[in-house]
Amino acid sequence: KFGELAQVLEALTAGMYAADQLILKAGMLLFENHELSSPHRTNFFVRHCRCLGAADKKATALEYIIYCLKRSEHAHLRTFFQDHLRVHRKMIRKSERVDHILRGYLGILDYIEWLPLASGQVASEGENAEEGATGAEAYHGLTIAARAMDNFRMLLDHEGPFDIFIVKLIHMLEFYGHLDKAESVLEEYLDKNPESLNAHIYLYTFLKRHNLRAEERIDFLHKICGMDPSNALVLDYIEYIYGLEGGGSAESVRMVADFLDSFDNKDSLEGWTWLCRTAVQAVHRKEKQLLACLKQLWKERRGYWRPYHFGVRLQPTGRPEVWICKATLLRVLKVDDRGYVSSVEERLAELGADTVDAYNTFAEKM
Repeated sequence: KFGELAQVLEALTAGMYAADQLILKAGMLLFENHELSSPHRTNFFVRHCRCLGAADKKATALEYIIYCLKRSEHAHLRTFFQDHLRVHRKMIRKSERVDHILRGYLGILDYIEWLPLASGQVASEGENAEEGATGAEAYHGLTIAARAMDNFRMLLDHEGPFDIFIVKLIHMLEFYGHLDKAESVLEEYLDKNPESLNAHIYLYTFLKRHNLRAEERIDFLHKICGMDPSNALVLDYIEYIYGLEGGGSAESVRMVADFLDSFDNKDSLEGWTWLCRTAVQAVHRKEKQLLACLKQLWKERRGYWRPYHFGVRLQPTGRPEVWICKATLLRVLKVDDRGYVSSVEERLAELGADTVDAYNTFAEKM
């Protein structure tokens, strides 16, 4: 019933209604779903809304960008950004930063165009040679990549979270084997944004991926853990320290505890396995200092750990391995479990698992 929807839009536009967003959203919905819609007509509608004051300039621009992306109208989107770039350069108080950001989005469009060409080049070098890219296509892909990378590099002149552009730039540099340039880009990005967590993560993961600067990248990893104790890379650092020292430490125990206290990680099998394994080994090796640290940790956090981590009402969607980890930890520490261990055993029985076998299997995995 597009005709009826169009009539409603006309009535809203003609009347004095405070329905700016409704007009814009309903109009974009119409254009997204109508078979006769086109980028030209949609752009006309968006510009009309902006001229009438029916919507904010940024909101209308974003709606048009989303429309073009959904319909893969990259050519029209490129024209849109180029037009804005030309208009911005004519302004008296033009900003070099804004200029480079617009060029960055042009680089994103180049990146989108480059991806299938890069995939074709990979196929031509692999088993699917017949489906791979021709020499002309490979050259075309290289030209597009160079144009995109030039646009992305300009953003390194400014401070700011340009993660979306940097990730694409690194992907292209790695694809063509320019590892030194990629490393230099990431270092420069980190220098410009020393407080950015992602800047540290990008450099660390790059160095790890290519096995570069082993000792230095651990320093980056340690800093990441300090900046974000709930980050999954905390487990990487803990495993590194564990392998280096041959066991757990007081610092590692507290880092894992902080990691598990994050809501997203509260049922992390890797985290609970590490904590449980450390406690078991502390008993076997008679590491009194580490065992005392674990008991002190429980003493400090038991007030909220019991309802948060050791509630007797086990979630049906929970992982039995995590339950066993927690139950084993409580047994090793010899603390009042408030019925948690028996709840785990009952739940395992309901699932049809033999409790003893389940504990033994878990112990073997540790």
